[in-house]
Amino acid sequence: MAESGAAAPGTGRPVAERVGLHSVDRLGPFQIIRRLGSGGSAEVFLARGPTPSGEAELALKLILPHLADDGGHRAMLLREARMVMPLRHPNIVEIYDVGEVDGRTWLAMEYLSGWPFHTFLKGLRDQSLTLSLSEAAHLVREAALGLHHAHEATDEHGQPLGIVHRDVSPHNLMVSRDGHVKVVDFGLARATHTAATQTGGLKGKLRYMPPEQLRSEPLDRRADVFALGAILWDLALGQPLHPGPTEADIFQQALFLPQPHPDEVAPGLPRAFVDVLQRAVAREADRRFASALALADALVPFIHPDAAAAVARLGECLQPSPAPERRPTREEVIDWDAPPAEPPRVAPSRSQLPHVRRATRPSGSAPPVLPHPQAHDSRPRT
Repeated sequence: MAESGAAAPGTGRPVAERVGLHSVDRLGPFQIIRRLGSGGSAEVFLARGPTPSGEAELALKLILPHLADDGGHRAMLLREARMVMPLRHPNIVEIYDVGEVDGRTWLAMEYLSGWPFHTFLKGLRDQSLTLSLSEAAHLVREAALGLHHAHEATDEHGQPLGIVHRDVSPHNLMVSRDGHVKVVDFGLARATHTAATQTGGLKGKLRYMPPEQLRSEPLDRRADVFALGAILWDLALGQPLHPGPTEADIFQQALFLPQPHPDEVAPGLPRAFVDVLQRAVAREADRRFASALALADALVPFIHPDAAAAVARLGECLQPSPAPERRPTREEVIDWDAPPAEPPRVAPSRSQLPHVRRATRPSGSAPPVLPHPQAHDSRPRT
């Protein structure tokens, strides 16, 4: 743990001064409740402060203290705010405001009660639970609807902005406790009508990038369609589209090796679903769905009306024990390298959740997909 008198890396200034908090539980108009998590350039706190509907809990995103003077990270956060604040859609996290206090740039946004998508999936795997085809299609469809809204955004003159998220992955989606999905973190997004060009290498999750992004070529909305397809592949087939353990392996699989056929990985999927999946992850952008909305529409036949409720029931198994209300310690606020504390998770017994499926597959095998009978397509593949 960093001490309050220690110097922040690369600054020569005390950590307490770099944090910019007048006390351990306040930042400007926000009361800090606890830290939710941190990444390579920012950390997120649960806080209470002003929102469009009045004083309420919100998520407060802050550039990490040792990067506060980095103009690139500050510009990224401000660009995210300008891009996302005008967007209003049930499948996109709402951003309320952006500002700066004592040298720390902050972004106030909607607090989502639920799980990051990758945490949700890991929790299911840890408890040997599986998603049905209906639930997988539902989750990806909702993300697609949110992204389509962003893709269609226009400026004040009605001109398309051409927003491309460019980092769609399980780390940038949230699953709410009522079984719905929201797209988060537009930090790497770009409006294609601008002249800005990014240098300095690839940023984002390589496993979900389309070939043109790996080749650093210009991108359009179909790059996000590919990423959605790669997530769907992961959910439905039980393994990543590009499962290589290293970046070099992922590049080799994505650009040079033949793309596997879904039937080779998970035999027995409905023929119509395989067609949708292959079109979504086509290596050539012209062969993909032209929009995220087109992909969302193609997934409708596979989604049962109670899919959201089914996802919510699965989420009940991941419900953590209630954490006592407390203020963060000085070390938690100051030490940006410390991992966020997680309360112990207690899964309900099977008798409490008889409707939840438990996997019975052998250890190490791919999880089965359980399509709803009405969604099955028994037509032979030609």
